[in-house]
Amino acid sequence: MKKQASKKTPIKSVEGEVQNEAPKKEKSRRYILLLFVIPISIYFYFALQHLTQFETADEHLWISNLYTGRIQQYWNAINQKDWPETKINDKPGVTLALISGIGMRWESNVQNKIVDKENLFTVYNPEKTQETYRLYRLPIVIANGIMGLFFFLALWRLTRKHWLSLAAAGLIVVSPTLIGISQIINPDAFLWTFSFAAILSFMLFLQDRKWWASIIDCLLAAIFLGLAFLSKYVALVFFPFFLAMMLWYLFYNRDELVESGVFRKKAIFASIGYSLVIAGAVGTFALLMPAALVDNKTLLKFLFRFAQMKEILIICGAIDAFVLLDAVLIKSWIVKFLSKQLRFLRLILPKIFYAGMFIWFTLVLLNWGTDRNFLDVPIFSMVKGSDEIFKHANLFQKMILESKALVFSLTPIALFLMLFLWAKSIVRKSHFDDLVFLLTTVFFVFYFAVIQQKLLVNIRYSIVLYPIAFSLAGIGFYELTKSLKHRYVLPLFLIVFAASIYSIWQIKPFYFNYTNDILPKNISIADSWGYGGYEALQYIKAQGGADKIYSDYYGICQFFDGKCVTEGQTKWMKHQDVMNIDYVVTSFDGVKKNTPGINAIDDDFDKGDPVWELDIDGRPNNFIKVYKNNFQD
Repeated sequence: MKKQASKKTPIKSVEGEVQNEAPKKEKSRRYILLLFVIPISIYFYFALQHLTQFETADEHLWISNLYTGRIQQYWNAINQKDWPETKINDKPGVTLALISGIGMRWESNVQNKIVDKENLFTVYNPEKTQETYRLYRLPIVIANGIMGLFFFLALWRLTRKHWLSLAAAGLIVVSPTLIGISQIINPDAFLWTFSFAAILSFMLFLQDRKWWASIIDCLLAAIFLGLAFLSKYVALVFFPFFLAMMLWYLFYNRDELVESGVFRKKAIFASIGYSLVIAGAVGTFALLMPAALVDNKTLLKFLFRFAQMKEILIICGAIDAFVLLDAVLIKSWIVKFLSKQLRFLRLILPKIFYAGMFIWFTLVLLNWGTDRNFLDVPIFSMVKGSDEIFKHANLFQKMILESKALVFSLTPIALFLMLFLWAKSIVRKSHFDDLVFLLTTVFFVFYFAVIQQKLLVNIRYSIVLYPIAFSLAGIGFYELTKSLKHRYVLPLFLIVFAASIYSIWQIKPFYFNYTNDILPKNISIADSWGYGGYEALQYIKAQGGADKIYSDYYGICQFFDGKCVTEGQTKWMKHQDVMNIDYVVTSFDGVKKNTPGINAIDDDFDKGDPVWELDIDGRPNNFIKVYKNNFQD
């Protein structure tokens, strides 16, 4: 969070000409803003493709089906003033209803996606399915694209470095993973955007020198944090993190604030601001989910979702009150004294964090990238008993497992720039060392929280870390190029984004399954998540179509206009019904989770070898296969 440079008076040359840099800077700003059109155009170009040709797990719960979806439930409750019914899910997922629900305005006959429900078989209307997904996914894509512009402007205000903000925000919007999650009707689609927007807004609030800017950024931080909380309750981890940000700001800038005589004023302003941000976030949450207003238990249930969260919030409140009282009563004497005595930590602590993260992620790269597992980390997939295996792993093994998904789903260029920044910052402090340190600590806070909860995270669960990682990569780009002339920076910028486009193109159109090429193809960190079902049906249609099919996972029946049976329902089917199935579509994840259904098919269905197969990203552990019923031939 670099301070704004003071305005310098124009310098006269020997010839007496005035060298006024203001017009040049203004021209440079417009030039960089124009360049942001490149990554944002890339984002929309890819995000708008394949938008209606897949369905992931649980999406049908949010939109209309045979029954009213969660999004419809929210708006029906608002219209009828049935406030308790605005609690639509435990996530709670309200931002999804607010933004994705815009598509309801243009949707008619919402329950026409299902033509017939005949015992175990279902007949869908594929055209209606695609129309529904277009209407509900398009607002998500547009909203997150707009937030990409917000990230660019916020990062520029924080750093006043055009190339840094352009690289960081640009890498965020062209991430295959973030493009993928922005296509999915899921609360995580907004968790990462609003969480990161809240972090940037609070950083700006701490940095602001003008009172009106402070008020605006404080308000934005409260709203964005509340929206993040409305997306998923995991955003609670930012409540204590924002306090840590406030304390670090006072600690890191202690000498400058004391010298300028504003330490006490800043401490009062920051401590009150923190309280207002937390109160505003909770207020935003309750206002947009009125169930929390009419029933305090609902609000408390979400606030205390994590173990010891009540105690953590009490401690945060006590520390904030202490900083405020110390400033008001004794002019911040205690805080200034402590920060002076501990000033050596400003040099040591960041380097410890940078070295820790560099070594940590490098070990993950070497352990899995070489396919040798020399760290002897347990290898398992999402099958019954895997949670127990994870729980009994030691702390070091858990750290390696938790970060595996993130490391191998970052684009190689972004991963390199982030590791470069950490390595460089160990030796020599970055120009924005306070910002780098705060963003780096997010990784420790997040992984500490999930390990405490005994939760093994995948790509979706760790989605809040991606904008943080890409922002660090953007700072790494600045540190790598800051000594170069502008005419050399532009080609490097274009190279970075050409590499990013290559990464997107490799996985197109299955963006959320992106895995970088550092990870060997025989290892997967993602399952199909509904991808490939539409493509499997195109093969079946090309063979003359079918009357009945079976699928062991969600994401195919909705695009099939015949009779379709899913997952384990085959165990209830009669022998003759099974034999009359024309095709079976299976996936790796479906085979693992739907063993009863697969066994029933195997007993009565002559599959033989698959007649069509798709290995997403060329990874055999992420397959979709089509089998033909040879018994009928």
